[in-house]
Amino acid sequence: MTTSIPEALLHFVWLYKYFNSQDLLTTKGQSIIIHNIGQYHQDAGPDFLQAKLTIDGTLWAGHIEMHIKSGDWYKHKHQKDKQYENVILHVVYEDNQKVYYQNGEEIPCLVLKDRIPERIINNYQQLKTQQLWIPCEQSIQTIPATNIQFWKHRIAIERLESKVKIIRNQLRQNNYHWEQLFYEYILKYSSAKVNRDAFARLASITPYRLILKNKHEIDLLESLLLGQASFLSRDNIELKNTNWINNYNHQKKKYNLQPMAGTYWKFSRLRPSNFPSIRIALLARLFSQQNKLFSTSMRSKNLKEIQALYKVEIKDGFWKTHYSLTKPSKAINKSLGKQAIYNLLINVVIPFKFIYSDFIGEASLREEALQLLEALAPEQNNITRWWEKLGIPSKSAYDSQALIHLKQKYCEQYRCLECKIGHYIISR
Repeated sequence: MTTSIPEALLHFVWLYKYFNSQDLLTTKGQSIIIHNIGQYHQDAGPDFLQAKLTIDGTLWAGHIEMHIKSGDWYKHKHQKDKQYENVILHVVYEDNQKVYYQNGEEIPCLVLKDRIPERIINNYQQLKTQQLWIPCEQSIQTIPATNIQFWKHRIAIERLESKVKIIRNQLRQNNYHWEQLFYEYILKYSSAKVNRDAFARLASITPYRLILKNKHEIDLLESLLLGQASFLSRDNIELKNTNWINNYNHQKKKYNLQPMAGTYWKFSRLRPSNFPSIRIALLARLFSQQNKLFSTSMRSKNLKEIQALYKVEIKDGFWKTHYSLTKPSKAINKSLGKQAIYNLLINVVIPFKFIYSDFIGEASLREEALQLLEALAPEQNNITRWWEKLGIPSKSAYDSQALIHLKQKYCEQYRCLECKIGHYIISR
């Protein structure tokens, strides 16, 4: 058997009782009977809280601390930390040093080295050493479909909750100005990934109150956003017949605005429909045609209503023949496509519905958010295509969000011990 294991695997073995629990003895020969292994605790302090054990005939209630080597107790300076005064059992893989309470009594110690099945360690090490797209790539097709579906459901909710947590913290910081934050998120997620930081910057320097002031005049709204994005220039031939420059200069002086650096923006390797300039033009029309976009989005109950709300199209004017400010193009209508709208729903509308549900005490909004996620078509990207090659397709955005999260937050970080798929492979 391998001479050592990571501490995380020791936690896993204890949590799921993957060790021989017959005739347990401390290093001093005291009998141990486990009544409750304790609550797994991943923050600072002992690893398992409120365990119940009988040691040498005496019932104990307290905490359990785990280490690969018993001497790690001193290496981690637990003897100086009051959080460890209520440890009733020190569980280790190897015993290399006696450990004592501050009163001089030896802390009961259980060694698991010869009690962990070799298959558990071997299966884990095989996953950890794989250099494949995902660690379990060669095994995942043997996993029961019900196991995978159950874990996808858990992971989809986890991904949504991670987004919700970030938004909730931002709402606290801006004193629950829902419309302002919603507007910032709409700008950020209206674009291709390479320009999200740039759009976030644009939103941060262009207050939502100015969007509301200008929303009834599309030229003013466009000039505000284009100017703040540093897309307006007097040397630009294509701008000679527009009022954008004059409109922006007036607002810049009136509201003491400072435009962002133009170097933020990326155009290379983007389809023209994803150019930030045309996205700004479409966003201007979205905010112009929709009154109170946040509250209307929260009231929309199904996919059909949401799609109608975010349907924006340019049929005439400058943008009919342009994707950018510098070069004309073939005359064609421009619009927010289905994928762009779905991206806004997944990253903005659905998480905000989830939070707003708690804020106003209407559980129905939470259900609507989940139903929207299930109604949306799955995302098509490199990650979802790889999963499909492995025999795990996405039937909805609910599935694709789960699989993206699984790949990025578990597989790439080799968190196999925390993954139910990894758990199945390691334990079988």
